Amino acid sequence: MSVILEMVRKFNVKKGKVSDWTDSCISPSLILVLILGFALLVRVLRAKAGLPYLYAWDEPQTASNALQMLKTGNFNPHFFAYGTLTIYVNYLVDVVHYFYLMGQPVDAKDTLNALWEIQTVWDTKWHWTISHPSFYYWNRIAECVFGAATVLLVYLVSKLALNNRWASLLSALTLAAMGAHIDASVTIAPDILVAFFVLATVFMSLLFVDTRNTRHIFWALLFSGCAIATKYNSLLVLILPTIALFYANVKHRPDFKQKWVWMLPVVPVVTFVICMPFALLDSAAFLHGIGSELRHYKVLGHAGASSEPGWPNMVYQFAYFRQNLGLVGSIIAWVGLLNVFRKPKMWLILLLPVLYFLYMTQMKVNFHRNFILVYPFIAVLFGSSVDLIYAGVRQIAKKSNARPLIINFGTVLMSALVLFVMSMAWEQLRISLAIKHHRDSRTLVIDRLDDLPNIDKVYFAAELRMHAQDVKRLGKPHETLNLSEIYACPSPVNDGVVLLPALIDAVFPTAEERTYLSIYEERLKQIPDDSVLLRGGQKDSATLLDIYSTDPEIIAVRGSQLIKCVGK
Repeated sequence: MSVILEMVRKFNVKKGKVSDWTDSCISPSLILVLILGFALLVRVLRAKAGLPYLYAWDEPQTASNALQMLKTGNFNPHFFAYGTLTIYVNYLVDVVHYFYLMGQPVDAKDTLNALWEIQTVWDTKWHWTISHPSFYYWNRIAECVFGAATVLLVYLVSKLALNNRWASLLSALTLAAMGAHIDASVTIAPDILVAFFVLATVFMSLLFVDTRNTRHIFWALLFSGCAIATKYNSLLVLILPTIALFYANVKHRPDFKQKWVWMLPVVPVVTFVICMPFALLDSAAFLHGIGSELRHYKVLGHAGASSEPGWPNMVYQFAYFRQNLGLVGSIIAWVGLLNVFRKPKMWLILLLPVLYFLYMTQMKVNFHRNFILVYPFIAVLFGSSVDLIYAGVRQIAKKSNARPLIINFGTVLMSALVLFVMSMAWEQLRISLAIKHHRDSRTLVIDRLDDLPNIDKVYFAAELRMHAQDVKRLGKPHETLNLSEIYACPSPVNDGVVLLPALIDAVFPTAEERTYLSIYEERLKQIPDDSVLLRGGQKDSATLLDIYSTDPEIIAVRGSQLIKCVGK
């Protein structure tokens, strides 16, 4: 609020001119530090979400491969559906965390006695295996850091394009407070890393246009190679350094070192190979991975996540952008587009997201996470809106006899825009705090079981997939049984309390599971409500038999009551 008040105080007429916000006594550098601190905070607060349970399919694909490298010393990820740079980044984090765990006391919550104690899908053949959740937590923190670093790049890109520090700060705050970007920043996947490298490429390309310093074009080409090694569909990012190079070659031919035109393909390719050495060393697996993913996206589609290519997919993605930005946020972004007529560099900045959007909407698969790298550019448009309004008010005020009225109107409009973004930030902070304090229903049930009286033993349904880290906190004897064993008569559970899914389902059920699904609901109906000792989790949320599910509803029933209800 103090920023707005200072802007209002400075936004007045002096000697026939409207003073610039840069006259403000508030340090933009301090505000930028606060924005970056906020960006990191709201992301880190969400980093433990769900742990020790996993909800996002892509996390084990990345994190488990990194842990497998740690265990075996084999740096072939054997996974090429997307670039492997994210896996190698996680591996480096895992190495540091491994030494941290090895130095922890034996009775610590997060500890490790030997490297081979780490269990992943490679050991159990279960996709969601997570023997030491703290590895995932550290990997998510690394994602948070890249997410906050992208906020810094948004500020730098906006400042180069708009030449307005305050508008650039608003761009940074906008990305810091974007829910879609925050959620992606706490998921172990390539989306945030590729957004970081793409924006770094944009920044360096813009610097090269300004300075014609070959050092900047080198970094632009290097970052573009990193982006492609993170996610193949970011190949379009090469358009920016290409345009920058040929612009310098045509516009400043006497000063330009033309060898860089010939280096255009070399630096990205070399960088790509360094970041993905097994694209050459295991070329068959690499070609299979990239070919399968192309066919998946372009031809086959994905069950439950497909649209007709072209306009139907565009409409689908626009609906997601509208949902994530809100009506007001969407209007602000569209207004910011008008600034391309005043700021030539905005054309260069917006070229990539537009081409990327057109390319990706030609696919059948419509996962919106593929468009996370567009959100930083939308954040730039928020700052562009402020810059446009500010410039418009200045121009009108110079020619109008009602200067105070126009200036006050512009001040109110810009203040409202800033307040809107600050309300976004406040809402995301509230959500982050709620996520920080929220725990999976299986974790909460363990806490509550110790408070139940007269319990000799606890029986867990194996289908709940109770994590060992949770189970070891239970101060009572316990055993894990399959549902078929629990419901067998005579039952072995009559001496204790049984933890059951309140509802079960399966995404890809086997024939045996389909049969069991058809009778489970009828069995549960036989249990009277007054015999349920406790109930936890989201009501009517099913336990999925083949994957971890978010907060499944769980019930605890005395074994003797269960036998009475379902006994023959």
